[in-house]
Amino acid sequence: ERTKMQIKRDLSMTRMIDLEEENPVEDDFWKELVQECLDPSSAFSREDELKGKLGELRNNWTLVIAVSNTIWLVLLATMATQANLAVYSSNPL
Repeated sequence: ERTKMQIKRDLSMTRMIDLEEENPVEDDFWKELVQECLDPSSAFSREDELKGKLGELRNNWTLVIAVSNTIWLVLLATMATQANLAVYSSNPL
């Protein structure tokens, strides 16, 4: 609580300036930046495109995982049929 009061006091003693009057170039820069990056219509207009790409990415990785699991199962089934499994001239089982 003491820190809040101290911060309020420090802020009240700080000189505030109007950026539009003091530095119009910087003011224009910030206004353009906010308009381009934070304007909801422009920031979220690519939402459908991103949803499509994320869906495609999910499907591709699902396929990769499915193929990897299939290869793993085939490898395990093949190894299970071998009575004498030899790895570097020794039987790990």
